[in-house]
Amino acid sequence: MPKLRFARAAEAVAGLDLSAEAKALFAPNAPTSAYLKALIDAELYADAIRLLGIALPRREAVWWGCLAARGALPAEPAPADGAALEAAEA
Repeated sequence: MPKLRFARAAEAVAGLDLSAEAKALFAPNAPTSAYLKALIDAELYADAIRLLGIALPRREAVWWGCLAARGALPAEPAPADGAALEAAEA
């Protein structure tokens, strides 16, 4: 994953509230991508999502959030919701 902002897991998890299971898998000097893979392999998806949300470059993280929001909104969202999403995408 070449686009991750942090080379080492220790940098990426600073300030994150991870589960006890995720903390047990944590190796500070491991590459962030390896820690992310370990979380996914352990089916700790909420922790993996938290990590990815922090580790992605800001632009990609916002875009990912927009994709998630589009998936959660109805086909015809309220005008304010649609406008907010369009502004975030821009």
